[in-house]
Amino acid sequence: MYLFFCAESFLKSTYREVFKAITSLALKTGHFLRHWRILLPILIIAVSLHSFLGRAISIRSRVSGESSSAQLTWAKTYGGADQDEGWYVQQTSDGGYIAVGETWSSGAGWNDVFVVKADAQGNVQWTKTYGGPDSDFGYSIQQTSDKGYIIVGGTMSSGAGSSDVYLIKVDTKGDTQWSRTYGGPNVEIGYAVQQTTDGGYVIVGETNSFGAGKKDIYLIKTDSKGKVQWTRTYGGPKDDSGKFVRQTSDGGYIIAGYTESFGNGDMDVYLVKTDEKGQLQWSRTYGGRNLDVASSLEQTKDSGYVVVGGTILSDGGSYDVYLIKTDANGQIQWSKTYGGSGADWGNSVKQTSDEGYVIAGWTTSGHGGMDFYLVKTDAKGEIQWAKTYGGPKDDSARCVQRTSDGGYVIVGYTESLGTGKRDLYMIKADSNGDLENQNNSSLINSLGR
Repeated sequence: MYLFFCAESFLKSTYREVFKAITSLALKTGHFLRHWRILLPILIIAVSLHSFLGRAISIRSRVSGESSSAQLTWAKTYGGADQDEGWYVQQTSDGGYIAVGETWSSGAGWNDVFVVKADAQGNVQWTKTYGGPDSDFGYSIQQTSDKGYIIVGGTMSSGAGSSDVYLIKVDTKGDTQWSRTYGGPNVEIGYAVQQTTDGGYVIVGETNSFGAGKKDIYLIKTDSKGKVQWTRTYGGPKDDSGKFVRQTSDGGYIIAGYTESFGNGDMDVYLVKTDEKGQLQWSRTYGGRNLDVASSLEQTKDSGYVVVGGTILSDGGSYDVYLIKTDANGQIQWSKTYGGSGADWGNSVKQTSDEGYVIAGWTTSGHGGMDFYLVKTDAKGEIQWAKTYGGPKDDSARCVQRTSDGGYVIVGYTESLGTGKRDLYMIKADSNGDLENQNNSSLINSLGR
């Protein structure tokens, strides 16, 4: 670049000086035309070179401008000397990130809900812990319409039973505005929360206190202050659990989890669709004779659903990532499995702008004991690329979200990096899953089938 500018500067000054010198000589000697015959070819060459270099500099400037606005990439750990891990992450309205999990390194009890607010570069803006003298854990967080946050998980420090659903509303700085517990005399846990269109909240998890079986899906609808409006349970005589919920475009709700009460195998993917009051509209099971579990889902642009989790395809086999695409009524359009020689699991899925999908989870088919695993597919579930992140020990991704710059943010935990036994691990990758100057590996040639 410096050479271009030097050449341009030299040519500008040179043809100016040549023009001045020959013009002056022509005027003094009276041989104007003869001297201009010498000057004209020189000026044509100089102007041509100047024009070429100007275009080259202009092109280079545009490329540099694109590079300066490139997608940010980074990988950061958060936590103390003991164990800390992340379960869910979301990009916030200020371009930063909010992550929730649990910590054994700080707080009031055995373990506490752990929230990290970071800026766009992953630098900590604040951290908070929530809970009492016993165990408390956070599984899901969402920024709310007032720019604060809603958190759900479980608590053994307060409530009616040995464990209760724990809902916490905080302001923009993470200070508690209110908290609520829900449940009966036994064990209840909340796994996912979403603010609903009426300003309230919908929570899904599992209950051992209510319902038809030993454990059932537990759906709770509250108002904006966390006051219960209604609750529902879904399931049969055995264990059934809800892992993720989203309000649907018709105002109802879609739940993903697993069932031991229905289906073909020991455990099957369980999809439950309700109306706006939680009344069952339909339910579906997916899977084979072994274990099949859903971890997350999303309603797709065609009003269908994409579901991710894990499956064991054969007796004695290891886990594979299980991706299912259904229509609006839960009928399978296609399903795919992804995995290598080890065990692989999908924890989170999002539809991408090209109508493909991005999946986050973990794999033992990579280079460490367990690695972050990010898979990008096309609209039919065919792998476009697959990446792993981590070190020699166990590292697991729990959640992925698309970011405003077209990249991805991923959260989970690492035992390979950081200051403690286990740290909350957050990665900001570009649209190809890459990290600048980071050790992430492609598994595109060995994973997927």
